[in-house]
Amino acid sequence: SMSFFNHKKIVFLLLYFLVFSTTSFAQNKFQQLKIENEAEALYINSEYKKALDLYIQLDSINPEKNRYLYRIGMCYFLINDRINYSPGCKYAAGAFICHYFQAAAG
Repeated sequence: SMSFFNHKKIVFLLLYFLVFSTTSFAQNKFQQLKIENEAEALYINSEYKKALDLYIQLDSINPEKNRYLYRIGMCYFLINDRINYSPGCKYAAGAFICHYFQAAAG
């Protein structure tokens, strides 16, 4: 049977990993916010191509966030990128963007 010492060791290791993983999660969150702020600033300053790169990067970090998808679609729309309109549709700033490009193409 396990000694009391071994139990303490296991609890210590679990706590250590819990704290460590939380710290690394917080660092990733901070990094994500930094990129997000930069992307927003570029977007507001109409630098859509640069903003697009950052939003695509953010989407790969956190694909659940609809705001990134919306911004990606809007960047494609705003740079009037007909070549990439299908990724714009995939990123679904929604039917509006798909409709715009289909109307513009047709």
